[in-house]
Amino acid sequence: MNRRRRGLGLALAVAIASTSACAYHPPHPAMRIGMNGVAADVLYGATNAAVLPGAVILPPPPVHPPATTQSVPAPPTVSLPPASTGRVDTCPAARSTVVAQPAVNRVLAAPVAATYPFRSTQQIHSATRSQRLNDIAETRQVSDITTRGNTINFTVTATYPFIDLIEKTHYQIVTSSSAPSEAEGSVPAGTLSGVYVTGQSVSNIGGTGSSSVTWSPPIQVLKLPAGPGETWAVSSTDNQSGQVETLTATIDAVSQVNACGALVQGYLVHLSGQLVTPDEAFPVSVDETQLIAPQFGGLVLADNASVTVHTSPSATATQQVADTISTTPKLPTGGSS
Repeated sequence: MNRRRRGLGLALAVAIASTSACAYHPPHPAMRIGMNGVAADVLYGATNAAVLPGAVILPPPPVHPPATTQSVPAPPTVSLPPASTGRVDTCPAARSTVVAQPAVNRVLAAPVAATYPFRSTQQIHSATRSQRLNDIAETRQVSDITTRGNTINFTVTATYPFIDLIEKTHYQIVTSSSAPSEAEGSVPAGTLSGVYVTGQSVSNIGGTGSSSVTWSPPIQVLKLPAGPGETWAVSSTDNQSGQVETLTATIDAVSQVNACGALVQGYLVHLSGQLVTPDEAFPVSVDETQLIAPQFGGLVLADNASVTVHTSPSATATQQVADTISTTPKLPTGGSS
């Protein structure tokens, strides 16, 4: 791969969207999107691009960030433009320990079209750098919702003003299936009930660059009906770039997070594995948890992703990003338990 085109580095996967995961997803390594004009090798001395389909992994914070940044130790001086956004407002603690809309094990209705505020924390660790940035403001917009029979499709658009990037993650939900869940692996992907990521795209806010992946088969990020202890495997390819994502997934538990004043609940899914890109010497290691809420139409309420790339044959760099919704989502019609 041409080294000139590997400028994004330890950047949006995610992640990748996050997701990602499969909450935070980012551009593939062949893609170059301007990150305030700074290439990965300037910040890391490396050219590898970290990609985490489904969960967005954010590019590193500027060397001279706003007062919200904690940096240890101070990195080498690099001249960067100032950040375009600051700290989110203080997030109040939950007023009650009661969850108003507890998680249900099926998706009963499509999510509501709306835009929700999120807050993010990111950390970067390598042999030469350690940096942390708290309470970065971002938004996620739910749109393009369609329902046909037992299938729901929608798009989540995550906007990151701090790094001038927009990521779209396309979801498909199979709400019911005649195939039993234990038939996993013996029927075509997408046949079983579940929440799937079908593709992602990333672009600059100004529209000056873009990249996309389409996953074949779709990446399953939640089994339905959901239940702690459920496990499954993921193997998917973007036929255009040749990237292959392999993951193992487990529903750990029902859990909740503070949505800045109220508790919101979902199923905590752990996904781990790797992304292999043609012509790259080393795979990208992926470890992510997503809190997915069937009662809100399958929305991801929080994700915590860790992506590790090789900066040399003997050295790695790891980026960790945690994203959490800052308000209670709208309950779909027919979505009450």
